[in-house]
Amino acid sequence: MNSLAIYSLLYAGFAGLQKGLGFVLFLWLAYALTVQDYATFGLLLALQTGVAAMAGAGIAESVAGLLKDHSLPQARTQLFSISNGVFLYLSMLAVIITVIVYALPIWHTKLGVAEQVSVLIGGVLIAFFTLQATLVRLEERHLASMALLFFAPLTGLCTAFIAFYIWRDVGAFYGGFVVGLLLASLGFFVAGVGHFSFSVRPTDVEPIRKTIGPYIFIALLAWLSGYGNTYIVKSLFSVNDVARFTFAYTLSSIMHLVATSTNQVWGPRFLQLVHKLPTADMERQNIRFYTLQGFTIGAIGSLVLLLLPIALDTIGGNLLSYRDINIELLMLFGGYAVSIPWWHSQNYYIVYGLGKELKNLVLSTTILGLVIWLILMNLLGPLGIYVGFLTHMFIRSLGTFLWARRRWGLYFAWQGPLAALILFAAGGFAGPTLMAFGKG
Repeated sequence: MNSLAIYSLLYAGFAGLQKGLGFVLFLWLAYALTVQDYATFGLLLALQTGVAAMAGAGIAESVAGLLKDHSLPQARTQLFSISNGVFLYLSMLAVIITVIVYALPIWHTKLGVAEQVSVLIGGVLIAFFTLQATLVRLEERHLASMALLFFAPLTGLCTAFIAFYIWRDVGAFYGGFVVGLLLASLGFFVAGVGHFSFSVRPTDVEPIRKTIGPYIFIALLAWLSGYGNTYIVKSLFSVNDVARFTFAYTLSSIMHLVATSTNQVWGPRFLQLVHKLPTADMERQNIRFYTLQGFTIGAIGSLVLLLLPIALDTIGGNLLSYRDINIELLMLFGGYAVSIPWWHSQNYYIVYGLGKELKNLVLSTTILGLVIWLILMNLLGPLGIYVGFLTHMFIRSLGTFLWARRRWGLYFAWQGPLAALILFAAGGFAGPTLMAFGKG
């Protein structure tokens, strides 16, 4: 248990460092790029994350389910080779679909074929590293898994930064990113970290292939709920709205990082207690934690909302185009506040082995949330992008929690979401007020 706790902290630390570096880099791009070019960057980022999501959808979950029948080292190696073969087929499918869809005039950017190919290759490589990290983690080689998860994308981000710094071009950024990932691939291959053999025979890949269909659909919905929504924004609104959404959604990733980090701390503790304590006692423990989580998310988000207008005005450059974005950020941050009941209930589905039930709930609530999100964008205009995000997260959270409450008698930990929302509102109001006072 001590080893698992240490590895959990290391995973969380490396993930936080990687996301933090990426966050800083993306903000620097917003400073250096025009609104038009930053919108292009956002659209290509959405495209790359979509390819990555589809290329790896469901493979790791299927392999984990089949691993019990492949306990011998040779059989396990063969299973991993088959998983790579499925990944190859999925990657080709993802690229073909993306090329067809991206050929439509509505998605057009001014980038050439080489730059767009770089985006596609980058998405495939990110998915491949994620898969390899999972495979070696199933062998309990945690240090190798962390190296694949952290150093591969870090190398890509460093070379992307260098390329952009030299050429000051969005295409150069994605080209540099691919160069870094290819260098990392070569390094891991030479070091023997990961599984680089492929088995593509139809009879071999059939056991995995026939189980991944629902996961592909889930991955697509998850993508549309995040960066993929950039394309819906592009189809309905202006380039300026695309750039603002990319900037605001990137900033809101701070909330996701804080929430993930705190959940990773509570997860092992929950697993230790849930089978030992009566439900009422366990729920009192949950309420304490999720109230603390709400205050933590709210305090950090409030600080961001308070200081952001001053920071953007001080730094200047193209960041000045985003200095009046507090309302939009308040809505995005609020989406994470209302997600606290989702994180609360999700743990119960996992610990009692009801992943299929959770998957069905996620599918139904996500589809409903996306439909309402689209309606709100049509009714409210650009503001509907952010109100829709908040509504979508609330629907997913509420549906999943109510089903869990009926099954396990969970308590509604309202204190955490309320605390976070109040703190967000305070920061969102105080930021522009402090800015206006300073100018006055």
